[in-house]
Amino acid sequence: MLNVQLLGLVLSSAGLPLLGTFQNNQPVSGIALYVTPLQSPLLTTGGYAGYLDSISSLQGILHILVYGIVLIALSVLFGWFWVQSTGMDAASVSSQLNSAGLNISGYRQDPRITQRILENYIPAITILGSFGVAVLAWFADITGALGTGTGILLAVGIIYKLWEDLTKQEVFQSHPSFGGLF
Repeated sequence: MLNVQLLGLVLSSAGLPLLGTFQNNQPVSGIALYVTPLQSPLLTTGGYAGYLDSISSLQGILHILVYGIVLIALSVLFGWFWVQSTGMDAASVSSQLNSAGLNISGYRQDPRITQRILENYIPAITILGSFGVAVLAWFADITGALGTGTGILLAVGIIYKLWEDLTKQEVFQSHPSFGGLF
């Protein structure tokens, strides 16, 4: 979505407002406006009341809906590509399970059968998970969370990874005072 804004700004500066018009490097119309995250009520004049006034117009509602649809669609598409490119698809997981000597109980230990079973679950979970993360980020954006919904998800992911790394290194057992941090 940032690429749309950047390309729109370059085109608008060149006199071709194909993706929208800009004032003070901020989109004010066109598709560039609608794929821009909403301004936080903490940053707008008038606080939360001013924020609610700005989104209660038809353009504000359209902005919220278009931004949400684009965010959800791109998140699902990214999730699908991520699963396919990182070896988390049904065929790769089936071969990983087979090479580890694991199988699904009640079925023969054949990677093709395991793959067929996993094909019933992995695509649906991928789409549902991507949809859920996108809706969470969108909800945080439209309710005016400090930062953006994507930023909140990124921060939680980084903190969780730090906690996993510290647990793996057994820092909490050797230094009990760190236990109060998490």
